Amino acid sequence: MSYLLAPFTSLLFFDDPRFWRHWHKFHKLTLRSMHHTLALLRQSEYSQVFHVPWLKAPRMSPDRTRLRVRPEWLRLHGEHCDGCTTCCERIDCTLIDPDVKGCMVYGSFFWKYFTCGPFPENRRQIDYYGCEKWQSDV
Repeated sequence: MSYLLAPFTSLLFFDDPRFWRHWHKFHKLTLRSMHHTLALLRQSEYSQVFHVPWLKAPRMSPDRTRLRVRPEWLRLHGEHCDGCTTCCERIDCTLIDPDVKGCMVYGSFFWKYFTCGPFPENRRQIDYYGCEKWQSDV
């Protein structure tokens, strides 16, 4: 069964249906999924902060009507996260590639739809993840 779903999973996570090119990463994805599910069930703070906008379209950035980039961050780094992985490290994300210190699934459907692309949604997420880039007046 997993071989039947492998091309679809690979497409969602790596924008590439050729799962054999990413097979070594599937173990990390499985562990991350289990870790995330346990955190949602066991940690009330995490489950309150984690938010999936199920009815919204996938996004590459948060809602700019509610949030903005801090002026200090803009001056030093511009619009991008510039290699910052603070939010990823906060939840011990296994999808960070240690060689390039970047996300293995950046820009994929999974990244755009779940927490990464639309991050942050609100001030609570900014505080929880210790994000120095975004600020919210709400």
